[in-house]
Amino acid sequence: MPTPRDLQAVTGYLYLIEGAVQETNSVPGLLVQPAPAKTARGRNRDSLFVHLSLSGQPADTAVLSQDLLDIISQHYFKSTGSVTAALRQAVLEANQRLLRLNLSGSSTVREGAVSCAVLRGQELFMVQA
Repeated sequence: MPTPRDLQAVTGYLYLIEGAVQETNSVPGLLVQPAPAKTARGRNRDSLFVHLSLSGQPADTAVLSQDLLDIISQHYFKSTGSVTAALRQAVLEANQRLLRLNLSGSSTVREGAVSCAVLRGQELFMVQA
């Protein structure tokens, strides 16, 4: 019987705006993050994938998108406990940041959706909000 092997993620980006290929290494709202050197216990084999969509034009939301992606990544890899609990906490932190920004009245009100996946060995965990 063959032994199970860990899955590996191979990723690439193709970023198009109105049919034109954009020459950039990052796509607003997308994150692929292998575990950093310092993580919470049990997170060292995790790869985090996030797709974040915010209302408005990508050029207007790129900085906010990156801020929210950073929050999700930082909180996920610092959180202990189950994968789903850590994802839930990370998404909650990003949501709180967006809520505070919207309530401040300092910029256009934004709403969004997020899909997160964590690949650990042969298991894939997903959360959507």
